[in-house]
Amino acid sequence: MWQLTCLRFVAEVALHTLDSPRSIRASSTSFQQAPRPAGSRVMGKITPLGRYVIIRPCTDLMNENPRVKSVLCFGTAERIRNMCSLVHFRSADPFRDVLVPQGASCSSFVSYAAGMVANASTDSVFVGPCDPTGNSWFPQDYLSLAIPINMARRMADDLENSFINKRPDVAYPEQRSNA
Repeated sequence: MWQLTCLRFVAEVALHTLDSPRSIRASSTSFQQAPRPAGSRVMGKITPLGRYVIIRPCTDLMNENPRVKSVLCFGTAERIRNMCSLVHFRSADPFRDVLVPQGASCSSFVSYAAGMVANASTDSVFVGPCDPTGNSWFPQDYLSLAIPINMARRMADDLENSFINKRPDVAYPEQRSNA
C-alpha cells in the first residue's frame, strides 16, 4: 500500500518546478515553506525522465540496462549505516557522498538519485525519508538509501574488498555490548 502512495506523490511532485519558496501540496494537507536564509540553495527544476517513471525490483533488471537511473534500498539503521560506509570506501571527502536532504519522501526515494532534480548531487547517495508526512505509512525502524546507478555499480565493485565481506562480524555483530 505504501508503494502506491509513494508513486502517486512522485507524479504530483514531478509536475512542479520548485525554484522558489511557495506552498507545496501533499495529499490533502498544505504546508507553507519557511522563508529561506540568504544564500541558501533551492532544489531547482524537477524534470521527469520521460512520460513514465518505472519502479521495479532489481531482480527484474538486466546488468547493464542503460535506462536504469538509480537503485533504492530499504533497511534497518544498521544495514543503511553499512551501505553508507561502503559508499565512503573510496571517498576522499567524508562530507559529500552521503546526504540527508529535506524534501518529499519520494524525492529521497527517486527524484534526487535518478537525476530529476536540477540541484541534486549526481555523485551522492540519499538517506531518507525526512518527510514527516510519511510517518503514518513508512515502517518506523527503517530508512531508505537511494543510489545513483553509477555509484551502485562502484559499490558492487568495492563489496568484495570492503569490511562487509572481510569483517562481517563488524558489519553484522551477533553480540552487542549494552553501552
